[in-house]
Amino acid sequence: MSIADRSRRDPDIAPDLLAHDLRAAAAGVITSLAVIGDDDLNEVDRRSLNQARVAAETLKDLLDISMGVGAIAATIIPLSELALRIENRWRDTAEEKGLRLAVNVAVESPSALFCARPEVNRIFDNLLGNALKYCDAGDVIVGISGNTDGGLGVTIDDDGPGFSDKALHKLFEIHGRPQDSSKVGTGLGLFITKSLMDRLGADISVTNRKGSGARITLSFPIALCVEIDPDDQSAAAPIMRNGLPNLSGLHILVAEDNMTNQLVVGQMLAAMGARYEMASDGVEALEMFEQSVFDLVLLDIEMPRLTGLDVIRRIRARADGRETTPLLALTAYAMPDHVRRIKEEGASGLIAKPLTSLEDFGNVLLSYTLNQSATSPVNPAPLITGKLDEVDQAIYNALAKTIGPEVMSDLLEKIASDLGDVHEKLQLGRDQQNVGAVRDATHVLISVAGAIGGTNLQHFAQILNAEVKVSEWPKMVPKIEQAIEGVENILTFVAKEIGNW
Repeated sequence: MSIADRSRRDPDIAPDLLAHDLRAAAAGVITSLAVIGDDDLNEVDRRSLNQARVAAETLKDLLDISMGVGAIAATIIPLSELALRIENRWRDTAEEKGLRLAVNVAVESPSALFCARPEVNRIFDNLLGNALKYCDAGDVIVGISGNTDGGLGVTIDDDGPGFSDKALHKLFEIHGRPQDSSKVGTGLGLFITKSLMDRLGADISVTNRKGSGARITLSFPIALCVEIDPDDQSAAAPIMRNGLPNLSGLHILVAEDNMTNQLVVGQMLAAMGARYEMASDGVEALEMFEQSVFDLVLLDIEMPRLTGLDVIRRIRARADGRETTPLLALTAYAMPDHVRRIKEEGASGLIAKPLTSLEDFGNVLLSYTLNQSATSPVNPAPLITGKLDEVDQAIYNALAKTIGPEVMSDLLEKIASDLGDVHEKLQLGRDQQNVGAVRDATHVLISVAGAIGGTNLQHFAQILNAEVKVSEWPKMVPKIEQAIEGVENILTFVAKEIGNW
């Protein structure tokens, strides 16, 4: 029986669910590798640890792409970081074969690329993997430099056997690998690389070197290159501003009914220089859209009076040229089926709440306004990995750093008020068997808990919100009580933090 046939009988092995579990496993590996200290390691072990970290991150990116939920918006990739990643990823492989791997970055080259990082990584991983596989002795040299039109040129030279005439003739075809190849493999690496380079508007060519070996040449156009201020290696003009994506000059409409999320999104946009206006529901959003021209619209999906999907439909139905305005959905329900449904209604993309990375958030917005291809960050199916009262300190600290102490104090007060209302509605729903009250409470809880890093409670609220519509009430009561207890514990955390600020 095939996997496809089995998945119809047993939904637990459906590809989306398998991909979700694989992604969760990869996340566990990444987390474990990240917490391993390297101060006491020797050089060989330290390099092996770095290689494992890079490989795990790559695995996660590939799983995200396979699920259609990858955060692959264009971002700034300093060439120094790219060179270091190549060395960390492939140096041990080269040394195991007795080869020398070198990565040389010329002084006159551009400072950085502005591309989707997972795509650039796939390009170099396929090319370096091939070069090291076919080269049995000698060197593999990566040269990075500026080219004559102001773009970026890359050469990858190896001392391998080079390409046969038969291979050169069908090099970039999906089944172009000669059957009599001396090495085991699928021959898909160059096909994948050519597809990715075409998507970027970049060029790739392959030649044999005089004597022996092959040369791969990559040419990235000037449109994909940026310069980084040498006095501030975290900033690039004009795409970066104070070390963050530069949204100056953009006029953005935000439609969000939750006050906590309004405050967080507003502070993030202000930190990146954007001019924004805030609507509290769908009706108000359409009124504001009529009154001003916006470069971008961010829409919560579940809003009173008029939903985000309704707003998307009405804007897309216009015929005055403004129907093409980029419309991005902001929602906590960012699983693959939601992504498909929301995009079918006309959304340009989707961004998952909570917004945990200011840089990622800004890069996605920037990508749409710069007409760069982007896949917005979304979430896999809800995954509960600990207690409901746990707060991810990294998310909490990142939020505090982003919005500053004064606004953080105000935000915590609003979160305490929201959680109080959620607690009351959950108790009402439990006592009166009121499905609507539980759904309203969990809708708010998804956003509020997630905003400060209470991701386990957020995911539990997602599950409860869906199940309460279809499950028998006696089965729901224990889960509602779990949610109530989780809210009480998060409220205690928030109360303590209010005292700290």
